[in-house]
Amino acid sequence: MYESSYARANGISGATFSVGDPSELCFEVTGSAIDRNPPTVSNVSISAKRVPVGGILRIYCNVGDADGVKSVSPILGDPGYVEEPNSLKTRKTLSCSYDAARGYIEIEFPTSLSMGSFEIQALAVLDKTGHETFVYSSAYAERNGKTGVQTFDVDDAGDVTFDVTAPLYAATKGDGQAYAKDGEAGLTFRFSGPLDEFTRLLVDGTEVSAENYTATRGSTIIELRPSYLDTLAGGGHTVTAVWKDGTATDASFTVEGKAQGEQAGGKTDVDSPGDNKSDPATPEKDADEAATKKSGRTTADEPKLAATGDSTWMASIALAMAATACFTAARRLEPKQHKHEQ
Repeated sequence: MYESSYARANGISGATFSVGDPSELCFEVTGSAIDRNPPTVSNVSISAKRVPVGGILRIYCNVGDADGVKSVSPILGDPGYVEEPNSLKTRKTLSCSYDAARGYIEIEFPTSLSMGSFEIQALAVLDKTGHETFVYSSAYAERNGKTGVQTFDVDDAGDVTFDVTAPLYAATKGDGQAYAKDGEAGLTFRFSGPLDEFTRLLVDGTEVSAENYTATRGSTIIELRPSYLDTLAGGGHTVTAVWKDGTATDASFTVEGKAQGEQAGGKTDVDSPGDNKSDPATPEKDADEAATKKSGRTTADEPKLAATGDSTWMASIALAMAATACFTAARRLEPKQHKHEQ
């Protein structure tokens, strides 16, 4: 079936059709199926070998194209992947952006579903005329027998792969603070992990009951209550926030003073032999106390000896008294002279 104007112009009879707007009978196909100005890729490197979930990886690269570069996006896959000839390779879609001025691609890994090991298999370069070209890493091209394709080398061959790990949350406030026993305010810690990912709290490896702390947003703010802190032994402790993915974030704090019911040095209230500080009652002591009460004086009224040198002073008196006694005894033993002996 021919278009009516075309049929008339060419003397063709038979069934025809008409177009409402004759101008729509003509259209243009632009561009070329062959990219006569293929892109070049060089100086490829990555910003890190390990990227936590929620983090950003930068792939540095120099990309050139005579037709102008519109965008560059990475093709990532499992390390060591070998293509199957009869299957279509699925491209992984990731949130990324290309900064031509700074010469890098930024890739974001927003969720725990991104965790795993990745290989940079190719870079897809789209020029401003609409041509998209896959420039493969030389390792991937060689492994899959790709010939006649454009390739690039990574500055450090080992950097063609990287790992996306569990989130690395940090203690952003409160690490290293101290609490004094019987305080009115507890201790507050801020962790960078979101509250929705927080599951439980530990102190020194033991889970803390929910009534002993509060957890609020921003990102996660934990406040240990004073009543709980008062039960902890004096010294250093570790508080740990545990997240849904199984990772944990630590912060340290110190408790000053003794815990409730705790005795200094680990002693109990039961006196051990020799620990009784009061003197045993004796008749002499009772008489002295009675005399003191009768005179109206107290022990505070009695002159005190200096603490330093007391024992030396008393020893000197004892030695002097002993010497006097010896001298007297010696005099008594001397033979008496007769009066007529002169």
